[in-house]
Amino acid sequence: MVFPGAAAVKSVCQFAIFDLQISICNALQSLRRCLLIVVAGCQYCTAASAADQPPIEAQPYRVRIEIGFGSSPQFDAAFRQRLLEQVSQGIERYVGELWQCQVAEHQGRFFSNVAALERLVAGPVLQEMFAEKFEKVYLLHVDVSGAGYLSAGREWDVPVRQLGLLATRHVKDRREVSDSLLTLVRELFRPVAEIERTRAGATALRVRGGRFHPPDALWQPAQPEKLFEVFYCFLDNDHAVERVQQVPWTYVTAGQHIDEGRSDAVVTSGLRAGLGARRHRLVTVGLGINNRSVGTKLTLMTRPPARKLLAGVEVELSPVPNPVRETERPSNESRADVHPEEDQPAAKNPRLITDRNGVVSVTSASAPDGRPVWLLVHSGPVLLARVPFVPGLHSAETLELPDDSLRLEVEGAIALVQAKLVDTVARRAVLMALAKNRAKAGEWEAMESAWKEIKDMRPAASFASDIGVIRIRAVKAAREKRDKSTEQRVLKLCSETLELVNNYLDEEKLAEFRTDLDDLKQTDVELKAAKAGIDPAPQTEAEKKKGAKKAKKKAAATAPAKSAPAAGS
Repeated sequence: MVFPGAAAVKSVCQFAIFDLQISICNALQSLRRCLLIVVAGCQYCTAASAADQPPIEAQPYRVRIEIGFGSSPQFDAAFRQRLLEQVSQGIERYVGELWQCQVAEHQGRFFSNVAALERLVAGPVLQEMFAEKFEKVYLLHVDVSGAGYLSAGREWDVPVRQLGLLATRHVKDRREVSDSLLTLVRELFRPVAEIERTRAGATALRVRGGRFHPPDALWQPAQPEKLFEVFYCFLDNDHAVERVQQVPWTYVTAGQHIDEGRSDAVVTSGLRAGLGARRHRLVTVGLGINNRSVGTKLTLMTRPPARKLLAGVEVELSPVPNPVRETERPSNESRADVHPEEDQPAAKNPRLITDRNGVVSVTSASAPDGRPVWLLVHSGPVLLARVPFVPGLHSAETLELPDDSLRLEVEGAIALVQAKLVDTVARRAVLMALAKNRAKAGEWEAMESAWKEIKDMRPAASFASDIGVIRIRAVKAAREKRDKSTEQRVLKLCSETLELVNNYLDEEKLAEFRTDLDDLKQTDVELKAAKAGIDPAPQTEAEKKKGAKKAKKKAAATAPAKSAPAAGS
């Protein structure tokens, strides 16, 4: 039995469900519109806050100075507190509004003495401790050293994430400790600048805090001819530094004229591309170069995936990128018009050789003015790299070079072929001289024996075959590595060696030598027949043709050259 109102109830329920679905869809669309409005508002606020931020030249440095003390009883609580206040007042007196500085006592979180401070390395601990709070952090330590006091410190640059070298100062009086710390901080201070490439291709430098003028001019961050390291800072969506990458073998020098923290700049780089234009969420930052260590241990190795250490490689230190080689110097004949002061012999550039581990030590004395010197890395006659370098800036550096093993292997194989070629040419010359002397003496059997040894020697075609095998294999390997320079070098070596083979093992010269021997023999036979009163043996048709051909060739060589026809004839 079916209830009579069931169909009506069913239809009413269907309409109600349909209305509910429509209401839910409308609500979801309204919620989506609200979310879009909120996101757009957040983006607008972020853009507005970024636009409201003053230019980098007008931004002061947020600085924190942490001073640690040794365990000497001389460093009691009153002395430590007084020293912190003296350093804070000194920063305010010398630096002024350029720094927003906090001075606090270090509680031993990162180091406890000078040795631990020197072993400190950049890592996540420093990044998390001072992230987004400061631009500069100075970690200082004071301890007793004999009858005096030792102050040591290092700078941690937060945005670029670079830990500076250790610097120290010695004083004898406790009253001089605060001044020594202030001097130490000034030596450690590495200004930060943004590097921009204009559309015309020029480079501009914008130094942070360049518009401020500290009471002490020595603290001025924007200084003429200041040298900077270069880093790429990759930003996230919130314009915070997400990743930092150093631009290797690249330095930027500020110009002579600086206007409110802005100046033109000169880029010195060993890279082909150099610095590119500014891109979205990528900022090119320069970090100033101050103090340097005694030297740098430079390791030379091949690029990945080989990663082989390069031992026995010559490293030349030059003040200019393209020094004049000894073979390029003018000869004595071409120096007639040179002034006497210009004719002085130039000082030779120092040359260093890598050890078995591919390491060479470059001292800071190689660049006494702190400017980059050029490293020219040679492997035999081939120049592997030409890069600028500031010795002492880092304690250790690694220079990756192209794998030159294929070229060296080819040069070794070609040198072996050339050695065999020299031996063959020398033996051939000795045997030819011996055969000629025996022919002149009338010793024909000895002459034929020497000639047989000449004919049995290795021919030119055999040398050409070996050179061809070397060339084909080396060119194939170079093309697989996409090494065009090595391919060109291989082709040049093989072509030069093949030319030597064709010049010194020419078969036509050997045939002419045999003809000369036959002529000597024929002349000797005719002389002996004339003395005995006997007619010489008649020549065969082949000998007659050979003699006529030789006479014709000799006449053509000795005949005077014909004069050129007159114009218009």
